[in-house]
Amino acid sequence: MTTLNDAREAIYQAFDAGWGSRTLRQLEGLQFTEPGPDVEWIRVVMRNFTGTTETLGDPSNKKHRRNASVIMSIFTPADGNMRPGDEHAQFALDIFESKNVATPGGGRLDFIAGDIREVPLDADEKSRQIEVEVPFEFTQTR
Repeated sequence: MTTLNDAREAIYQAFDAGWGSRTLRQLEGLQFTEPGPDVEWIRVVMRNFTGTTETLGDPSNKKHRRNASVIMSIFTPADGNMRPGDEHAQFALDIFESKNVATPGGGRLDFIAGDIREVPLDADEKSRQIEVEVPFEFTQTR
């Protein structure tokens, strides 16, 4: 059975294994001090969206299919070139896109095609932000 916390933990483990020490990183819910605008870093969060009932049955034997995304926000200096941010974005996408990740509860997260998009800069912003979003599905038995 995969719970929401199992899914989050599996994402964090897969991310840490894939990203290594490439940049500073913030995992949602953990203490972090945001660095200055001249430092490259990444924030990782999981967002739940929808769910459907796959099977009906007795309590603790109903299967639900959950849809969620891992969202990675990459921050690079706005006064630098775009190459480092683009390279980080592709690297982050490659950690999850089209992969299956095992969860601590014995389930599996099934990732599909992801998206990379740059967040438009305001005139006074000092950091460029690139969002990498990779949707996934998993089954939860309740």
